[in-house]
Amino acid sequence: ECVGVAEVGILATVGAVEQLPVFRVPHVGVLSTGDEVVDPSTRQLGPGQIRDANRSMLLAAARQAGCKVTDLGVARDVEGHLEGCVQAAVQQQ
Repeated sequence: ECVGVAEVGILATVGAVEQLPVFRVPHVGVLSTGDEVVDPSTRQLGPGQIRDANRSMLLAAARQAGCKVTDLGVARDVEGHLEGCVQAAVQQQ
């Protein structure tokens, strides 16, 4: 939970404001993989294609949990592409 102004006031009232355990906000990156994965707004699917519903759901869940979120898109089924996407994400941080 996030400690706001009201919570700090209550903690100060009971003498517990000097040391609060705090944690850094987690940073979550979400990356889908596969040539079959297409944008959720795609109206007509081609043979073997699937909409990228999991990435949308995971991004929303991470935001709802209070995380800092980075959408890393979709890594294609090309040798080295997944590794390149992950390396680019790490370098952004």
